[in-house]
Amino acid sequence: MLGKKAGVAKLLLDQFPRLIVWHCVAHRLELSLHDSLHEVSGTNNFKHFIDKLYTVYHASPKNRNQLQECARELDVQLATIGRLLDTRWVASSNRTLKAVWQSYSALHAHFLSASEDKSRDSKDRSCYRGLLSNLTSEAFILNIGAMRDALQELSELSLELQKRTLTINEAHRAILRQIKVFEEMIDKDGTYVSTAKQAVKDGSFKGVPLRAAGKNEPVINSNQLFRSLAENMKQRLLVCQSSHTSRAPSSASVSATEYNILVDCVKVLYPAYWPDVVDVRFGEDEISQLATRFGVNVRSAVRAFRSFVETQGTVIEDDLKPLFSAIAAVPVSTSECERGFSCMNLLLTSARNSLYITTLSI
Repeated sequence: MLGKKAGVAKLLLDQFPRLIVWHCVAHRLELSLHDSLHEVSGTNNFKHFIDKLYTVYHASPKNRNQLQECARELDVQLATIGRLLDTRWVASSNRTLKAVWQSYSALHAHFLSASEDKSRDSKDRSCYRGLLSNLTSEAFILNIGAMRDALQELSELSLELQKRTLTINEAHRAILRQIKVFEEMIDKDGTYVSTAKQAVKDGSFKGVPLRAAGKNEPVINSNQLFRSLAENMKQRLLVCQSSHTSRAPSSASVSATEYNILVDCVKVLYPAYWPDVVDVRFGEDEISQLATRFGVNVRSAVRAFRSFVETQGTVIEDDLKPLFSAIAAVPVSTSECERGFSCMNLLLTSARNSLYITTLSI
């Protein structure tokens, strides 16, 4: 849909050059995370192990019941273990790691019991011994600590970017703030990384003894992970689609420039970004660009903005309100569309599969 030559966005921009075309910010956040996972070693092994846990309990009611019994015996609150970094947005991956973190002692008890269960065949017991060995490795504790810190931050940002009332300016501020947080976490460990390092130092985690990591058990470099996330977020999120992208020598730089111009123009509508001394013609060029792009009368918007500046942003005249409304109407993510699909899936079930799309749309 975002192809440079025949994509839907390109065809629309050819007819309507003033359109603002976004690749959903929440989806771009996912892409920046996947870029980082390709760059940082050890993440593939960690994902494979979490997916193995999902398979063990999702495909077997017997295993789920045994895990629940272990949790009851240890007085541990059990949460559902899902997939990690699948087609769902990053918040679901965060819930998966949270479930593994909370259920760690119950998982250890179940793996230990299953590995010694004589009613299981030798292949099954060997599988659980392997899971137990991975679970009690110092590498796994350090890895889940790093991934929990990263996914918790990204999950909270993703949920913030999905808000119905979010504006371009608010989304930009949230993204920049998160990038700064990741850059800070390069040198200062997050909550879960600190907990994991302390557990390795103590030799146990939640009462479970840990073993030293083997040569074939890579440890995720948390500093490298957070640095990669910060850089990939800058490249993926701080850009927008440009009508001139396909003809430019460097499409990335052009789209980033388009994004910066748009954000700088929008900022003049917020007094928090104004300089200490504001002259009488402050922000007129930016307001003219915005008015032209959104089809608002330029001169009326400029004159109304002068009054807006004169009153320190306390009075918004009627001629300036259409510009505020146009900017507020620009969605930064496709979360509303996704919510619509979710509602449709709740109605169109296997028991009601004869419903037509036209009926559901009413």
